[in-house]
Amino acid sequence: DTVYCNDREEASASELAELQQSNPYITKAYKPTVRLEITGIPSLECTNNADKYTKSSSIGNGKLQYPVGLLTTDEIWLAGMRTSGTNNYLNNNSYWWSLSPRDFGGGSAGVWVVHPEVGLSVDDVDGSGSGARLAISLKPGQNFEYGNGTVSNPYRFVATVPSS
Repeated sequence: DTVYCNDREEASASELAELQQSNPYITKAYKPTVRLEITGIPSLECTNNADKYTKSSSIGNGKLQYPVGLLTTDEIWLAGMRTSGTNNYLNNNSYWWSLSPRDFGGGSAGVWVVHPEVGLSVDDVDGSGSGARLAISLKPGQNFEYGNGTVSNPYRFVATVPSS
């Protein structure tokens, strides 16, 4: 059980005003957007406990039945897929959703997506052109043992206990 952070913290009034300079229809924006479009500093910190999605309520909100999620914009950005022309393991030439909200305005909600030619981009949550790439988060000490990720031969992980 590890934390999947869906950072839904809203942008401050001054941050919203800055974002509205390029898109006056935005009425609400979120911190992942502030980091991408204003500060330029990604973060893996999850400050709001309600945004810490976990199986157990001892380390987060306890709302997950299965420990699987989507990558956040900050994780995608840190993996090198922020801008166009990125050719790395995250670019599989398809569109896929991130976990991070972008904004609300003009009657629709926007979410960050990965565009194979652009990098991080925006789509409406009712858009049907994007897929999902599931992600699992491993605790320290988890090591890949065997498998190739197919249904008939899934990846297997083992926990290694540090010697004392």
